[in-house]
Amino acid sequence: MRKEVFEQRAAEMRARLLAERERNLSPKAGKPAERKAVATVEPTPVVPGLAVIEPHQLLAQVWKPAYTKALLDALPSAHPFVLRTARRVGTSQVGYDGLLSLGGEEALDVNVSLAFLVRALRLYGVLIERIIALGGKVELAQNGTLVRLRGETEGVRLREGIIRHVKPTTDRIYGGYTYEASGLLYFVLLEDGGGKHKTLVRMAEEVDVFVRKLQNAVARRPRQRAEQEARQQAWQAEHQRRQEQARLRAETERQRSEEQQNFDTFYKDVARWQKAAQIRSYLDAFAAEYERRHGSFPPGSRADGWFRWLHYYAERLDPLTNHDGPSQQPEGFSDPANKTPSV
Repeated sequence: MRKEVFEQRAAEMRARLLAERERNLSPKAGKPAERKAVATVEPTPVVPGLAVIEPHQLLAQVWKPAYTKALLDALPSAHPFVLRTARRVGTSQVGYDGLLSLGGEEALDVNVSLAFLVRALRLYGVLIERIIALGGKVELAQNGTLVRLRGETEGVRLREGIIRHVKPTTDRIYGGYTYEASGLLYFVLLEDGGGKHKTLVRMAEEVDVFVRKLQNAVARRPRQRAEQEARQQAWQAEHQRRQEQARLRAETERQRSEEQQNFDTFYKDVARWQKAAQIRSYLDAFAAEYERRHGSFPPGSRADGWFRWLHYYAERLDPLTNHDGPSQQPEGFSDPANKTPSV
């Protein structure tokens, strides 16, 4: 199966599942006693007179003070953070998926379409009420909306799901998909900077489900910190152990290298001593043969000078008779009192 066909079928299946879910959320026809108590999606107020907003469009280009007033009128007795967020809508921008992104120190962290903005803000108001009732507080910070509860801080967000549609093959110049808002709102627990812990909320009562998840996360934090600290200490101990092993290996290698260097230097002295001994042995043999043939060296002759020069060279070459002494020697060997006199 080609990739394009597979993606098209997957998108169609998701759309059918979403449509079926929306149908199941609505009350079914029949006798009142047979109707199931199912959650329904509350009506979504739309800002009157607002033109269609296109993706990537700045709302400041089409927003009017009357729209802000309409939003505020739809949120009577709302929490100040909810009202502050409503006042910031006109400064936001529509994303590629048709969703508005608000947050920071001036607004609650929401990522929803304009059609479901009022419903999202109402749900946020319910969440704030629940947190306050539990003795916590909600704060607007630069890095998002924070819930402080039982000494812990958790980031939260309310976002709307999106539906991805596969574009026709001939219309994929700027990407292979189009996106649209689904109308399904989720409260997201931004645990550890993630966002995978989300809860579908269709009515105010379902906010309590998210609050319970939030309480569970808060309760886990001390244990997670203790486990993290234990892992950190174990890592630190292992790191120190490896550092110590590396230091010992380096020290062993340094000692081995130093010993090898000392031995190499010593062996050079041995080689010089052997060479000097060979020269002396040769000169003794040479002198004996010379005397057998010619008698003793005539003083001041070239043979006498040559013989004395080689003896002098052997003295300089021999580390035991050299003025500087051996390169490797026990302490005190080079002291004047212990120095071997030159021959």
